[in-house]
Amino acid sequence: MDDDADTRMAIAQLLEDAGYHALTASDGLEALEILRREPRLRPSLVLLDVMMPNMDGKQFREQQRLDAELGRSP
Repeated sequence: MDDDADTRMAIAQLLEDAGYHALTASDGLEALEILRREPRLRPSLVLLDVMMPNMDGKQFREQQRLDAELGRSP
């Protein structure tokens, strides 16, 4: 999760080159929407930018923990 598209795509490419499947979001709201829309997607790792518009990484984690289904993700 990063509001800078270039950073987001660079990190995703590095992870995919290493054999991982990467999902990206521009902010916490978008990340929550993705996770709620695709309940079978539960990431093993979440990389968060702590300073973003709309919902930053800290706010995302707080909302994720409050959600019974999403709270099981790392």
